[in-house]
Amino acid sequence: WYDVIPLPGQRTGVVTGDCVGRGLPAAAIMGQLRSASQAVLLRAPGPAEALTDLDTFASRIPGAECTSMFGAIIDPASGTVTYSCAGHPPPVLVTAAGEYHLLDQARSLPLAMLPADWERSQATAVLPPGSTLMLYTDGLVERRNQPLDKGIDAAAVALAEHAQDH
Repeated sequence: WYDVIPLPGQRTGVVTGDCVGRGLPAAAIMGQLRSASQAVLLRAPGPAEALTDLDTFASRIPGAECTSMFGAIIDPASGTVTYSCAGHPPPVLVTAAGEYHLLDQARSLPLAMLPADWERSQATAVLPPGSTLMLYTDGLVERRNQPLDKGIDAAAVALAEHAQDH
């Protein structure tokens, strides 16, 4: 699932996630987590706190354990994205010049899997003018008999090759 949430101060919350399973049971879990992510991003001071709240929520939903999620707040006034990641593949940030890097500085375990004494972290990256931020789930980059990193790199390269197309 994914969502875009308008936040106070002209900021925008973005989330993407994926849960274990298939069919209606997985869709029901994702629907609950998507709705909850809107609520927590509206009240949490940052993405790390939002994911921490979702840890508690996910731990109360049978089958929601091990859900991966990326949550971020984009602030156009400061030209930044502040993010936290719960076991999800890292987004790709591509500049207008076609340079790219992964937003992989605030990674931790999937939802409802952190030990009680751990805290989620968050990081902030600059969003240069004309840049593209690609969020995705593992289905885009995962291939049998190929390391996940190779698929992530291939997606990043493809996006970077078309950076000047928009």
